[in-house]
Amino acid sequence: MRIPGISELTDGEENLLPTLFLLEGPLGVGKRDYCTKFLEDGINDNAYCIVVSARLSDSQFKDLFYKIDQKLLKDKFKFINPLLTGTGYEDVSLNSVHKEIFSFLHLDNKKRKHTPEQNKDPALAEKQVCIVIESLNQLCDIFDVEAVRKFL
Repeated sequence: MRIPGISELTDGEENLLPTLFLLEGPLGVGKRDYCTKFLEDGINDNAYCIVVSARLSDSQFKDLFYKIDQKLLKDKFKFINPLLTGTGYEDVSLNSVHKEIFSFLHLDNKKRKHTPEQNKDPALAEKQVCIVIESLNQLCDIFDVEAVRKFL
């Protein structure tokens, strides 16, 4: 997985998975562009990519990744707006976001299919996943800070 600028931050080490990075900076500095590039690189590396954002609509998300083949976008990308999960506004929770992520990655055992090759080599069963959460501040405004920590 290529993470733009990672070697400069880690004295040349690039194999840091799994890792959590927090990007911060003023409005307009390019955080969203950086994350978009990170996710595009993830798709090129055959990773599953997930975006969690309470600010974007589904159409805005698709506009960000208009260059990516629509079938690939459907199969390998998942957009989750935590305000639109659950059965209604009063049911909004990060547990619903977890369920959507696990379902998308087929970790709910409903859709997951094991092949004989996967049973022999556990590395084949592992999935490379890139997750971008657009704003931790906004998640903390919507949900309890402790719930956000647990989610992360």
